[in-house]
Amino acid sequence: MKPFFKEYILYTKPYDPSRIIDELYEERDDWIRLMANENPYPPPKELVEAIAREAYRINYYPQGYTLLKKMLAEYSGVDEDNLIIGAGSMEIIDSVLRGFIDPGDKVAVFTPAYTYYIARITVNGGRSLPIPLEKPWFSYNDDLVLETITSEKPKLAIIGYPSNPVGNMPSPKLVLEIADHVPIVLVDEAYYEFSRETLKDYALSRENIVVTRTMSKAFGLAGARIGYALSNKDIIDYLKRLVNPYGISRLSVVAAIKALEHLDYYKKTIDLIIAERDRVYSELKKYSELMVFPSKTNFLLIKIMLENVKNMHIVLNLLEHRVIVRPVQAYGLDEEDRFFRISIGRRQDNDLFLRVLPNIIYGLGSR
Repeated sequence: MKPFFKEYILYTKPYDPSRIIDELYEERDDWIRLMANENPYPPPKELVEAIAREAYRINYYPQGYTLLKKMLAEYSGVDEDNLIIGAGSMEIIDSVLRGFIDPGDKVAVFTPAYTYYIARITVNGGRSLPIPLEKPWFSYNDDLVLETITSEKPKLAIIGYPSNPVGNMPSPKLVLEIADHVPIVLVDEAYYEFSRETLKDYALSRENIVVTRTMSKAFGLAGARIGYALSNKDIIDYLKRLVNPYGISRLSVVAAIKALEHLDYYKKTIDLIIAERDRVYSELKKYSELMVFPSKTNFLLIKIMLENVKNMHIVLNLLEHRVIVRPVQAYGLDEEDRFFRISIGRRQDNDLFLRVLPNIIYGLGSR
């Protein structure tokens, strides 16, 4: 080990957004992506045309932040002083951790948890404080949560609202009680448009709550990397010192502005995804071989109930039908090799998945 390497950074496992699956998909672009919680519908043509025009100005530094900030504030129902933009909500989350924790500080996370949280806690010198959700449905035991919070005294808490990979969320009452005992609470609302529930008002009125959001999910701009945070003016002013001032490209800014000019289009795609989520959930519930978790997001977590079948058996068999789903690994799940997660695609994509999955299940179960 190099003597000038930071030890706690070396302990961090690099976050790998499914490199092998992405490479496989790029080689066969007719495959069905049900693994990354993306919006499966293409952007409006006006957005694509605006990016093409802006490409001729790529030799200049980014502009348009002021307009984008104004539009995001209007969309979110906040003053511009209550909002900051970053390169995806990942940059915002990382900035909150860098800004508020010192090496050795505890950061509370509910498990199973989004793996990026754990990675960034560690790389910023913090120590993860896992608070396990109650089996079998990964529900929130308020008393147990508060007991852990008050006894362990974390510096910061990260709360998925809703969570990834489960898709559920704690009550607002529990979040506020956590905020009564923890110096800083980060509420990740990456899936806000699908849950249609928010703690934004508390982020504005309380002194220690930050809400993060993204345009990667509902707005279909995963490739553009646009995230933002909502909080009181003091926290936003503090975070300005941490976020990269040129972190978002010209093309991404234009894409985000055009997306916000076409809210009616995105509302239609969100409504389609929610309807499909509920339909796919109802269909999967028919199979005793599967345990399907209710979700307020654009994905479903599934546990395989067949004793001799692992998630990679399902994943690899689906790949033979050009369907890519996510094996849930490293999220802090017991029996993690029994879980997989599916994003909600277009109706025809979901129909293919629902058509081939039973044959895979019955074929594997009869081995």
